[in-house]
Amino acid sequence: MLRIGLLGAMFAAAAAPAGALASGPAIVSAPTSAHVGSTVTVRAVGLTAGRYALTVVSDTHPRHNASCVARLSTLVAEQGGSVTLHGSIPARLYCYQGASTHLGRVATVAGSYHLIVAQPNGPDGFNGSASFVRAPLRITRY
Repeated sequence: MLRIGLLGAMFAAAAAPAGALASGPAIVSAPTSAHVGSTVTVRAVGLTAGRYALTVVSDTHPRHNASCVARLSTLVAEQGGSVTLHGSIPARLYCYQGASTHLGRVATVAGSYHLIVAQPNGPDGFNGSASFVRAPLRITRY
């Protein structure tokens, strides 16, 4: 199974149209803003077969090659290529550097984030052989 880290997945997604990775026609419908503690619901369609989770990722990186993330949902099997996931925006995110070096936790503050629907592979990586969709999210207040 191919494993790509969060930064690699985000680089690949940045080169594709918003909401879709070049490897497939998957699209995502998600809120554009939220606040800490609020529940977000995301629907993705056009997914390859598998079990998907919803993850929130900060666009701010505390160190080179580091990312701060939180899994918002449990793994859910797609049905007919679509999945609906939901979860609450947490007060704190877990930060990792590289494949799985845990750096600690940081507060979720107002700013730019992304919601990601993908098949997780480790705490901050995703299965590079499966669908990967993301949507920008603005955290508006704590």
